[in-house]
Order: sequence, then C-alpha cells, then structure tokens
Amino acid sequence: MVIFANKYVFDIDVAQDIVQEVFMKLYEKKDELIIHTSLKAFLFSAVRNKCIDYIRSSKVRQRHKDTILKESSIFTEDTNAEIIHAELQERIYKAIETLPDQNEKKFKLSRFEGKQIKKSLINVT
Repeated sequence: MVIFANKYVFDIDVAQDIVQEVFMKLYEKKDELIIHTSLKAFLFSAVRNKCIDYIRSSKVRQRHKDTILKESSIFTEDTNAEIIHAELQERIYKAIETLPDQNEKKFKLSRFEGKQIKKSLINVT
C-alpha cells in the first residue's frame, strides 16, 4: 500500500502517513463500514483518494505560500526603497550643510523653494 501511495505523492514518509491514516479510519469505522467490493480494492481506492486529497491540499498550501512570499517580497522591496531614499536624502542634506553659508542658502532657495538664482551670484570655491 505504501509503495502504491508513493507513486502518487513521491514522498515515502507522506505515503506511510496516508496508508496509516486509511487503516486508522477503517478501524475507527469498522462497525459502520459496509464494503461492496473486495477489501483489497476498497483499501487501494481509499489510499488513492487520500493521495489525491493530499495533492490537492498541497497545491492550495503552495499557492498560499507563493502569495505570502510575493506579498512579503513586495513589502520588503518597498521598505528597502524607502530606506534607501531616506539614507540618500540624509546624505544630500549633509552635503548641502558643508557648502559655504551663502552657497547653502542659495542652493536651498533654488532647489527647495523654486527660486531663480543668477549664476553670477553663486560663489564657486
């Protein structure tokens, strides 16, 4: 039975668990169970159905994992972009502060307040 299940799930441990689960269910419902075919055919059919159920649930779990990974990577990319932007902005402000006072003032007026500064007024050092 385990070899049969393994042909579906390709994992010997999972196959063993499936077969054990089928036998447990069979034992739990032994008083209620009515088998219309041979016991062997019933067991193989039950194992095959459990394997199919396992495969379906594995696919659903994998889709959920993929969705979570995709969304977390988007979040991570957005967060990384924000961190990089903040660090770059901090470096720019530090670089501006190293300018001579007049140039710093003119640069801020030009870049942050949109004012036009005549080139002749900018001191190049």
